[in-house]
Amino acid sequence: MHLTIDASLLKFAIDVRVRWADTDAVGIAYNGAYLTWFEVARVEYSRAMKAWKLGAGIDDPRVQDHLFEGREAFTLASSTVNWLEPSPVDARLRVATRVSRIGRTSFDHEFRVTRLADGAVVALAESTQVRVDPATLQSRPLEAELREAIEGFERALASGKAFFPPRTA
Repeated sequence: MHLTIDASLLKFAIDVRVRWADTDAVGIAYNGAYLTWFEVARVEYSRAMKAWKLGAGIDDPRVQDHLFEGREAFTLASSTVNWLEPSPVDARLRVATRVSRIGRTSFDHEFRVTRLADGAVVALAESTQVRVDPATLQSRPLEAELREAIEGFERALASGKAFFPPRTA
């Protein structure tokens, strides 16, 4: 599947650096490292959304140290990645993301990874997270509060009313 993602819609990003542990035998980032970076971007997106909801800064202890308290359980249901350029060890990458779809029990993130040194698009990806019951692992409907928070945060990012400069994760 060839992904096309409109970069202008992705208003939230984190920066990562390719570490030795992220590389394969030829010294480029291996596929599993990207899934980790996407997870970090999703978590930091959630952290920024919580800061926005609280009207607090991203460094506020309620945001930094308590993100998962009372949090619903989600599982990664699918992930599609198109790798376009290699990422050598020590490269700095920007992982931009947004929530592109909200369903009854799930939501999708889109990702665009660029190399900071030259702006090359390294990878495009999308993933689906499903809300599950932690005991049964059966899907559960998304709470209205979460749906409204995501929609509001995306509108605020798009309009510039919420801005979180990329931080190194």
